[in-house]
Amino acid sequence: MTTLIEYMNICEHDTATYINKRAANRFSAWRQYENEQEVINFVQRIIRNSDNLANGFLIHSQNGVSLESIVAIHHPDLFTEDDVDIAR
Repeated sequence: MTTLIEYMNICEHDTATYINKRAANRFSAWRQYENEQEVINFVQRIIRNSDNLANGFLIHSQNGVSLESIVAIHHPDLFTEDDVDIAR
């Protein structure tokens, strides 16, 4: 099974590919966190910010890995039911 950290790396790459490198650089802030719970908290903050929904949609529409797909498809076990609902 692919880990959260592995999916975050893929998501960062897909953000650069399908959005732009500037967005990927902003997204790379997740790397500063030292453990999985801190990364989960970061993801929760991002998906709860409606300004970021367009990026997730664009990445997902190109069959890339978005934060929303990490939450709703790949690792819903790590997130709250509300997070999964938002991500869908």
